[in-house]
Order: sequence, then C-alpha cells, then structure tokens
Amino acid sequence: MDARLGSTAVTPQGGASPADASAPALRNSFFDALPLPVLEALRPETETVLLPRGSCLMTLARNVPHVYFPLGSLLTVDVARAGAAASHLRVVGSDGMAGGLSMLVGADLPTLSVSVIRGGTSLRVPGAAFREVLAGSADLRRAVRAYTVVLRGNVERWTALPGNAALGAPLLARINDALARQH
Repeated sequence: MDARLGSTAVTPQGGASPADASAPALRNSFFDALPLPVLEALRPETETVLLPRGSCLMTLARNVPHVYFPLGSLLTVDVARAGAAASHLRVVGSDGMAGGLSMLVGADLPTLSVSVIRGGTSLRVPGAAFREVLAGSADLRRAVRAYTVVLRGNVERWTALPGNAALGAPLLARINDALARQH
C-alpha cells in the first residue's frame, strides 16, 4: 500500500514489514501514483495476495471479481483464438493493473483472460469496490482512461499482426468507444 496512508510495505517474500526494513519494498507505480482521495477510498478494500504461477485470475467475459496491481508478480493478458493457441496481448507488471479495462470498456470481453506468468505478490481490490470508486471519482476515471490509451496502442499493434484482425478490431472499437465516452 502507499506510505502516504501510513501502511506497511511488502517485502519480496510477500510479508508485511515496516517501510524502513532492510528488504526492498515492492511497489506498483500505477497504484502509487493515484491521488490520495482515491487511495483512501480503495484502502479499506485493498489486500496483498500471493499469486501462484500458472493460475488464471479472470476471464473478462464475466463480471470482474478483482482488479490486480502486481507487486512482485507478472500477469499476461491473452486473447483466445478458435482452433489456435491463445495469443499474448500484453504483460502487466509493477507499473500497471489488470481488470480495470473491463470497468471502463464493459465486462463483455469474451476473448480476454488474465493469468499469472511469474508468481509473486499483488494488491487486489474487489471489482465491486473498484467499480464504486471509479463511478464516484473523476481522478480514478482519468487514471484508468490514461492507462487505457496506452493499452489501446498495444491492441493496435497486436491487431496489425497476421491473423489477429478479426479478434482485435472489435476489441479496439470497444476501447475507442469507451475512450470517446470519457471526454
């Protein structure tokens, strides 16, 4: 969590320790950059969890159960392709989040899933709590929108790859529609 809120840092082993402990603290730069009122609203619902390698955290076709802010873990956002192996759309590390896009775009993204490719720790916020703060906070909507603009670039590049246009174009259209509604 954020030192501005008087909380503890997380060591690489996943345990809580005072911020001045000798082990380096794991942070999430996206989460840490959120304005203080947003952090205060999310804090009561935020927990640090250990994510085992290989676990599937969510399929975005369903209501998003949690939004993740990786600390020591790495997540992958994959696109399912009929008759072929899933294709990696992007990797999410300690500078991003997973699950927030569906809050902005809408939860019906049936081809996307989020899995753990390197086990470790992550901050986890229940989807309902994140959705509630998102609805009431222009600051959080701006932050998620800015993150989505970056993600749109990943989706544009992925869509341009051979064989990805049929799946990528609808996702890109949903992202563009959501971004246009945010103005």
